[in-house]
Amino acid sequence: MSDLRRLLIPDEPRTFTGKRWVDIGLRCAHLVGVAGIGGGFLLTLGQDQWLSFWHLTLVSGVLLSLLYLWSSAAWLLQLKGQAIIFKLALLALALGVPTWRGTLFIAVIVLSGLIAHAPGRVRGLRWHRSLALFARPRRSRCVADDALLSFPLPEVTMNELEHDRLRQAVRERYGQVAESDDRGCGCGPTSCCDAPAVSLEGLSQAMGYSAAEVLAVPQGANLGLGCGNPQAIAALKAGETVLDLGSGAGFDAFLAARQVGDTGRVIGVDMTPAMVSKARANARAGGYRNAEFRLGEIEHLPVADGTIDVIISNCVINLSPDKPRVFAEAWRVLKPGGRLAISDVVATAELPEAIRRDLALYTGCMAGASSLSDLESMLAASGFTRIRITPKDASRSFIRDWAPGTDVADYVVSANIEAIKPAA
Repeated sequence: MSDLRRLLIPDEPRTFTGKRWVDIGLRCAHLVGVAGIGGGFLLTLGQDQWLSFWHLTLVSGVLLSLLYLWSSAAWLLQLKGQAIIFKLALLALALGVPTWRGTLFIAVIVLSGLIAHAPGRVRGLRWHRSLALFARPRRSRCVADDALLSFPLPEVTMNELEHDRLRQAVRERYGQVAESDDRGCGCGPTSCCDAPAVSLEGLSQAMGYSAAEVLAVPQGANLGLGCGNPQAIAALKAGETVLDLGSGAGFDAFLAARQVGDTGRVIGVDMTPAMVSKARANARAGGYRNAEFRLGEIEHLPVADGTIDVIISNCVINLSPDKPRVFAEAWRVLKPGGRLAISDVVATAELPEAIRRDLALYTGCMAGASSLSDLESMLAASGFTRIRITPKDASRSFIRDWAPGTDVADYVVSANIEAIKPAA
């Protein structure tokens, strides 16, 4: 029964009309037609006026039945070329029958079989493609010749390739920072040695952290990578679950872990393996049992739905080439009533093309900045309410140090970004 079902309802999706029951009807009609040749001969064997006709068609009917069974088996075995060749051979046999009725009868059956089992969708003027005898199927070089692909291969667009290129550049840049213990000069490019010398403590305090907060984290957690202090607007409470997007070496995650206490929990997500390893080592050194760090992209968070009370992030979302996806993921993992508390770089004016195309400025948290209106639209489209974006003009002073000799600080500033996921 399973073989008959596969014959009538094949797995091959490319059929005559694309409509399942019409294609089943074609196959049933073809099978009935084949059976009718032999049955008709037996019913009319004693009628002299038909005897000669059926004698002429008897041999062709038997051959047609046998060859049809083989061609059907060939179809099921994906030997479509052989199936078509057999049916064309039968059509040639039909043309040899001396009566027009026999020729027409066999031709209709064979042609219906060609259509019903054609290895391609037959539509409009493209019917001839189904009769191609010598077209060789295209196979991937990565798949064995006898392997059958039962699923469609995804198409990769140029936009996706560009996104991957940007992510890889960001991953490499911050991987180098993690592995070299680069003390940097903020979120800017690695080539910032022309910037005025400044300690990490002083840099962090300029971004809004207190001296006590800077000294409270394990050594090596503060790499000076940030543009603000999300803790200042998060209003964290004991027992809350916090998610840190782009957690780096764990600086903000450890500060959050202190605020939520032993009854709370902090999850850091970063796409750079070296950063995740560094953060885990810092957590062990500092005894932070309520903080964990996961490898992942902020566009595809390794976090369950509706499990987070607060999302914090410090100068990371601007690095994403797909910011709407980031906010959609943030919405997914937040509990109803959950909130965003983000420090990030935003564009206060249209960025020149030269800045947008500068990969060093992109990985340095500047060229990927979105405008205030775009950010508000993305947040609203994801479902967030009570959206508030507060630019901090004073941040231009340390942004200038990120890219000395450029005018990028005329176009971007640091800002606090807040929003709420409405309660159910």
